[in-house]
Amino acid sequence: MAYNQGGSSRGGYQGGRGGFQQRDEKPKRLPDGYLEGGYYEFRDGKSALKREYIVGYPVQIADALAERDRNMNKSSQIRKYYDFCIRIRDMIHAGKDYQEVEAEFCRLSNFVAYAASRNLVSQLFVRFIDMNIKAIRNKEDFFAFIKHFEAVVAHLKEK
Repeated sequence: MAYNQGGSSRGGYQGGRGGFQQRDEKPKRLPDGYLEGGYYEFRDGKSALKREYIVGYPVQIADALAERDRNMNKSSQIRKYYDFCIRIRDMIHAGKDYQEVEAEFCRLSNFVAYAASRNLVSQLFVRFIDMNIKAIRNKEDFFAFIKHFEAVVAHLKEK
C-alpha cells in the first residue's frame, strides 16, 4: 500500500505519531504581531498591560493549541507549566528578587522541549514559551506573562 507523501493538498500520511493528517490545513502559529513591543503600552503617562494579552491573543493561542486529535496540548499538560510559573511567582511574593528566581523560571524552556520530544506538547507551545521567556526582562514582565498565560489556560477547551 502506498501512502501519499508528496506535495498533494488532498491529505495523506504525515508520518510519526501524528498518523493521518490533512495537508491542506493552515499551519498553526502565534498571532501576527505577537510580543512586538512587549507586554506594555503607555496611556496617559502610565504603563499598562496591553489589553490584547488578556482578551485577544489568549483565545487565538488556545484555539491554535487545540491538537487533541494528536493527543497533544491537553489542558492538564499545559496547566502543569502554568502551575510551575505560579510557584515562581509565589517565590517572588515570599520575598525573593526576580533575579534570584530567573534561572529557575528559564528552566521552563527545557521542560517544555522535553515534553515536545515526547509528543505531549506541540512545537507551537514550545515557541509560545520560548518567545515569552525571551520577552521577560524583569519582575513586571514576568507578572504580565503570568496574567497572559492564565488567560490562555482559561480558554483551553477539552475536546
